[in-house]
Amino acid sequence: MKYLLILLFLPVCVFAQIKIEGRVIDAVTKQPIPYVNLESFRYKTGTQSNQDGEFVFELPQGKISDTLKISCVGYKAKYITNLRMGVGAIYELLPASITLSEVVIRKGKVVLKEVGVLEKTGSNFNPFNERLRRSGAQTAVLMKNEEKGKGIVKSVHFFIGRHKYNAPFRVRLYDNEKGFPGNDLLGKSLELVATSKNDWNEFDISEYQIKIPEKGFYVAIEWLANEKFASVSNTFHEVVDVNGKKKKIPRPFTYYGPEIAHRIDSSYGLTYRKFLGTDWFLHRAGVVPKDGDRSKTGFADILVKSTIEIIE
Repeated sequence: MKYLLILLFLPVCVFAQIKIEGRVIDAVTKQPIPYVNLESFRYKTGTQSNQDGEFVFELPQGKISDTLKISCVGYKAKYITNLRMGVGAIYELLPASITLSEVVIRKGKVVLKEVGVLEKTGSNFNPFNERLRRSGAQTAVLMKNEEKGKGIVKSVHFFIGRHKYNAPFRVRLYDNEKGFPGNDLLGKSLELVATSKNDWNEFDISEYQIKIPEKGFYVAIEWLANEKFASVSNTFHEVVDVNGKKKKIPRPFTYYGPEIAHRIDSSYGLTYRKFLGTDWFLHRAGVVPKDGDRSKTGFADILVKSTIEIIE
């Protein structure tokens, strides 16, 4: 009987939910690191530390052997495999070595050009935007490099909507790796705040001397788990079976600012999305056809562009 009890309880111990509460700190300064991403690619889920470096992470069927990726711009990523339930977990990240681009002064004509989604206005549709604005979620737009000359990224532009337009967000720049966002081009976490709502906001990043990659680059916005700008959405539901009857129940989730305008059925079609625990995928939106093939829906682009400085 004793052995039977052990067998009965073993699956519960193996597959029980793991809940970890703790903080992520700088391994050198011992100071908390805000907005660190914690991801489980096995369960396609994740969480983000708040502005004080604190986090709560729940794995739906976690095992102590599962791998947890902890990452933040400007730090070396860390992989944890010995997961333990409990409060007070402390994870330390080592700062990454930053190699500054060499500033080369060259003679020639300086030409400024805008690349990316160049539309003057976009649409704000709250249920659509709420889902994009999950903590740690990113949306990136490819900035094509069609110039023969070489240059740097002078500024990035985001068309910010009305809702919580003054909430902080993180700007990410990536190289183009086989058509998807690849390596970080920025060596630090760059957190910005818009000053204008329902309008384009420009941010000068020329001081970082980011050279324009030959295959173009991606400019991404990452939503941050700043508790001051948190909202709860009840717009999404799940159909479940209750006593043999189908019933829709709300699946609330927390989302953050700012809102960013977008265009559906866009002709550009080079916007990509990523949630914590997932890989990048092409951003589509619209009515899903009856056969369920989402690849037949239209392209959806968020309004992001960049000003590049070319030396001819």
